Amino acid sequence: MLKTYLFLLLACAAGHLPAQTPYSPDRQDAQARKTENVFTGNTRPDSTLNPLIWRVRDRVLKTGQTVNMDFLAFGFTDVAAYQFALKFDPAQLRFERIEILAPPGFPLAPSGNFGLFNIAAGELRTLWSTAQGITLPAATPVFRIVLTTLSGGKKLSEALVLDPAILSPVAYNTVLAPKAVQLYYADYTKPADPRAETGEITGLQLDQNRPNPFTNCTKIGFTLPAEGMVYFRVFDASGREWLRWEKTCAAGYQDETVCLGNAGAGVFYCQLVTPFGTLTRRLVKGA
Repeated sequence: MLKTYLFLLLACAAGHLPAQTPYSPDRQDAQARKTENVFTGNTRPDSTLNPLIWRVRDRVLKTGQTVNMDFLAFGFTDVAAYQFALKFDPAQLRFERIEILAPPGFPLAPSGNFGLFNIAAGELRTLWSTAQGITLPAATPVFRIVLTTLSGGKKLSEALVLDPAILSPVAYNTVLAPKAVQLYYADYTKPADPRAETGEITGLQLDQNRPNPFTNCTKIGFTLPAEGMVYFRVFDASGREWLRWEKTCAAGYQDETVCLGNAGAGVFYCQLVTPFGTLTRRLVKGA
């Protein structure tokens, strides 16, 4: 019990460091080294927990171009802490700054939660924690890394990667159960925010329910191009939710049975939110 309280105390301190002036290697070096690897307990992710996925829009790099990497969160459910490190080639990309995109009140700061002491070597660390787990809707923008391309020709996904050799990519919930942290690059030809999309990557499919119309229950099939976190919900025309679940699903085809026996007749919508895009289908329920 004492170990748990001590762990939380250290995590909270690391996540709420005092605000500082913009990045300076001398100023941030001691702070970043002191807070790095605060999570020294169990860092082996629990495979039964859905991973925390950071989704970034991929693109082909062009020399002299400013690159805004918006990190959108998926699976940010009861997250009390996370840490991971990014590695890039400093001959190809130059770090400029961190910008916070999270909703107001979210405890994240460029100077307090990002370790930049080895940024000249292409290493960027981030460590965040809070006393109580926080849940964010799927596809919430949390932060932005601004870079300048020094040498173009490659995709961003080839030039900047998650590097577990620098810092173990792990997140914790309120009771300190660890889960994996993943970085996923979306198709660079499509918009960054999947909430406005109707289909993003070839291989992602949401089939029409069968039967349709239906009376009480119906089946809905979907296909994922790769394993990933899936958020599924059914709502009516007024926006009221009648069904919602989230879990990690395997690649390939699978189906779910949807029962709306307590709902009246009318038009409903099912929505599939994944790291690969968002799809919606119209359902008709009879009396």
